[in-house]
Amino acid sequence: MSSLGTRAVVLLSAACTAYLLHALYAVFVSRHLFGDASWFLLKMLSENHVALWHTDYRDFYVGRFGAFAFQEYPTLLFSRLGITNLATLSTIYGVTLFAFKPLSLALCYRFSKDKRAVVFPLLTLFAGSINSEAYIVSETHLFVALFWPALIILLCAESISGTALIVLSALSAPLVLCYESMALYGVVLCAACIYRARILSRSRGERVASWVLFGWYLLGVVLAALSIARPRDPANRSGFLKGTFFLLRYGDVAVWVSCAVLLLVAIVLLGRIRSPLALHRLVSVSVAFSALILLQIVIWPGQTNFGFHVMGRSINVLVPLLVLPLYLLWRFGRLAIDAEQFRAVFLITACLGIAQSAWNILASGQWSNMLTVMQSEVRTGVGVIPFEKSAMFRRTIDGAPIRRLHGDWPLLPLSIALADGGNVQAMIDPGAGFFRPFNPYAAGSLPALLRYGIRYDRYLAAISTGRKYSVGALISFDEKGNAALYKTGAWSYPEAWGTWSAGTEFGLELETDQPADSDLVFSSLVGAFVSEKQRELSAQVLVNGVRIDEWTFVYGRGTAYQTRKLTIARSVFNKARPCTIVFHLSRATSPAELGLSRDPRKLGLGFIRAELDRLR
Repeated sequence: MSSLGTRAVVLLSAACTAYLLHALYAVFVSRHLFGDASWFLLKMLSENHVALWHTDYRDFYVGRFGAFAFQEYPTLLFSRLGITNLATLSTIYGVTLFAFKPLSLALCYRFSKDKRAVVFPLLTLFAGSINSEAYIVSETHLFVALFWPALIILLCAESISGTALIVLSALSAPLVLCYESMALYGVVLCAACIYRARILSRSRGERVASWVLFGWYLLGVVLAALSIARPRDPANRSGFLKGTFFLLRYGDVAVWVSCAVLLLVAIVLLGRIRSPLALHRLVSVSVAFSALILLQIVIWPGQTNFGFHVMGRSINVLVPLLVLPLYLLWRFGRLAIDAEQFRAVFLITACLGIAQSAWNILASGQWSNMLTVMQSEVRTGVGVIPFEKSAMFRRTIDGAPIRRLHGDWPLLPLSIALADGGNVQAMIDPGAGFFRPFNPYAAGSLPALLRYGIRYDRYLAAISTGRKYSVGALISFDEKGNAALYKTGAWSYPEAWGTWSAGTEFGLELETDQPADSDLVFSSLVGAFVSEKQRELSAQVLVNGVRIDEWTFVYGRGTAYQTRKLTIARSVFNKARPCTIVFHLSRATSPAELGLSRDPRKLGLGFIRAELDRLR
């Protein structure tokens, strides 16, 4: 490392320090709870085991047990040792999630013969995975953190015995069930095991260990291939490349800068540029590019969007594919890199790391402000707070981002985590359009967290009366309406005129104080998403599982919005409580798919108002 010079070492130290400060601050303000993590935390504590998502023993290969075990067992361990404070356990969970990358870099440095090799995993971090660190719970973060030291130990360690073997075994344990990433990177690890067994091994025991590891990695490749062929969620497979192109298309500055920096590094190393003046110019260009990341959040703070980091999981997997060949070419003597080139690459990487870490520190501050607003709302509110009536629905407040930071669906578990003294009295319900971890209107579905001081007494008392429907009352679907209390299934957000459905199945749940004493009629002012490109749309209407009618909408026939009615027999209405009115569409298509606009929502029926009244 001494060949890099003082300036490079100082900048490298500054970049690593900035990254650690960002990680500590992110945990301090609970930014690790963005996305799935808030629900994962409550789920594993309420069920007292690692969160399980597979549905059958035959599809265990999509369960990600390896990743979840490493990410969640430390928190569970402290829980079982007697720690019951939810905030403390949340902090332990956050520290666990963020700790893997610093430990990974330390191991890479420890086992590399030439310590300058650490620049390759460091570049993977600052140009790749840090672009999705708001979504730190993703198993791709763990995978990349484990992959680099495992590869370096196999290729560089004097022997894989003793400490090296213990460390390598710990790194390899979760890789066999770390989901799709292993399908590609596992092949690289298998090749490294073969190289170790045939070229580097000095004893029979070391060769046996190498072949055992080869078998383990190969099993991981097979299981990862199965998870790609038969995914738990098909959207994961189809959304991988879409996510990458989305990030590039819609202007995520950090991703564009990361691509530019990777290109500059490739130019430095593959272009065989050795002129100090040329290298200095390339470093200056990288500094200018990196500064754009910080300028964006300083000048346009309201544009911060953690949703980009969810999409950034694909970048987390793709960037090592660009860095890995450079490392392997250098490791096997196919790419000569002199001290000046290494110095330039370290300077470029360090400047990018400082800018990325500074952006994350500022973004964590924005997250903290958003949580403060939300905490105030769940402290003062009672019962279920419909999303569209919540401050969390607003894009910005006083120029600070709100909705783009929380991701909508995690608002339910976050409402529990933010409850004052564990006494939950209000929850913000984003609806069931995308994913609803539990039904906020059903007491039995709430996470069982009494051991951790979480009580729902006030909340349950509030919802017992707040959602009741009075026969004859108007249900309004516009922005100021009350439809959010009754909606279930796939609905879009309310607009000034009303609300679109957002899938093929959606409906209303209507709970009355008393069973019906006569037949009822349900009437609604409703339209459908029909046009010259989709001329007809049909919807089956079921009440408590009984098919009552079928509504058909034809383009050009009648007015855009029509009053549709259906008669509900008293026996059907009283069959179940609450009464559910469900609509099954023949299809749901987005305007973007039909080339009508860029709107990606899969629209079906559009409701303005509805009511349930006695049949006269």
